[in-house]
Amino acid sequence: MTDRGFRILKILMDLADVPVIYLGLLASYHLRFHAGLFDVTKGIPPIEAYQKSFLAIAVLWYALFLFEDIYSMRGRLTLEQFLRVLRTILLASVLILALVFFIRSFEYSRLTVVIGLGVTSIILGLFHLLKRLLFVRLQDLGYGVRRAVLVGAGDPIEKCYERLSRQPDLGFEVIGMVVDEDMEVEGCPKLGTTSEIRQILMDNHVQDVFVAWPEYSAKRVMHVIQTAGMAGITFRVIPDVYSLIASSVHLGELAGLPVINIGLLPIQGTAGQIKHGLDFILSAVGLVLLSPLLLLVAVAVKLESRGPAIYAQERCGLDGRSFTIYKFRSMRVDAESETGPVWASANDPRKTRIGEFIRKYSIDELPQLYNVLRGDMSLVGPRPERPNFVEEFRRRVPDYMLRHNVRTGITGWAQINGMRGQSSIEDRTKYDVWYVENWSLALDLEILLRTLWLVLFKPDGY
Repeated sequence: MTDRGFRILKILMDLADVPVIYLGLLASYHLRFHAGLFDVTKGIPPIEAYQKSFLAIAVLWYALFLFEDIYSMRGRLTLEQFLRVLRTILLASVLILALVFFIRSFEYSRLTVVIGLGVTSIILGLFHLLKRLLFVRLQDLGYGVRRAVLVGAGDPIEKCYERLSRQPDLGFEVIGMVVDEDMEVEGCPKLGTTSEIRQILMDNHVQDVFVAWPEYSAKRVMHVIQTAGMAGITFRVIPDVYSLIASSVHLGELAGLPVINIGLLPIQGTAGQIKHGLDFILSAVGLVLLSPLLLLVAVAVKLESRGPAIYAQERCGLDGRSFTIYKFRSMRVDAESETGPVWASANDPRKTRIGEFIRKYSIDELPQLYNVLRGDMSLVGPRPERPNFVEEFRRRVPDYMLRHNVRTGITGWAQINGMRGQSSIEDRTKYDVWYVENWSLALDLEILLRTLWLVLFKPDGY
């Protein structure tokens, strides 16, 4: 098999996800109406009524896999990669269920869709595992392996070789290194200097070049690439993480010019619009489904103590702008009359009995679904603080205001990692900034699922 044949096979196997998903959904139709497992007294609808919808769902599912970069993963399936695939499958399921819930003209059995999501998730997961095993085996046999050289110096080039040689299933065969200084790396022969790189690449039929220097220099990198001037070769630059924060660097386009955006966050642009749209849909669903609970809590709060059931407070959100946040009142009306603005603490004497319960299970935060619906907040993001705290923290905590580059959230990465209540604001900020710089739809889904788990089985709110 040639390299071109290997690439074509991979593309076809990735595209095969669409018919696999489609067949899984069709299987759910037969389970629902022909397996004798469910009531069909209303009659069996014609399968033709489902086929177009199932095809649309299959294409949506495939598009989400492309968006989450699932098909670019290489090598043996690691736990991290498995969880990434699982999160994306769950995210697709949530999206589809949300669409089914809101499209009132949907004439098909919602139970069929639910069964289909479960069946298809299992089938698709197994199919991805088999695909990964197939391609790893083909690479072990020498198919699809790309010849690579390393260019650079010092510790970065040693680390690069050590990582690539330790994971041959990634599909790279490192044939040597191109360095200007006198150095040796065991197992990696020196092929020459950067002034000879063009001839080296030609003589060795190189397909990939990994560029790794102790200090990132765009001018130096571009000089090597221009000197090589070889079509069909992929250059992969591995910057020094101490001189360049890779997660803040994104390629873009401006007026037809290619640009490197440093500081442009992954949550901005189209991705941010998708997140905002999902926030609107899911918060609306949540308000509808939880309305009986919201009414019950409001009545309980009102009956226990004088004052409003809903507590309104000024907080800082996106770009530091103020907005009014809504919570179920869990404390006395005059709770801060003597202390002024302070954080709540465990065994806080200002809490009411109902307040203690709803804070423990974070039920007091549910009215913030209205804030999400309005666009003040997101379901997931750094928790919003009061303006006086923001003014204090921005002066003494490095990078604190970076957390305001996104909409604040009902829950966040810091909260599911134990950064709640009286935890250090410095530690909490580190988690918030990491979330801002590493955001993805799959990460949001993971945070929501872990939040639900913590609320139900390990409640610790106060």
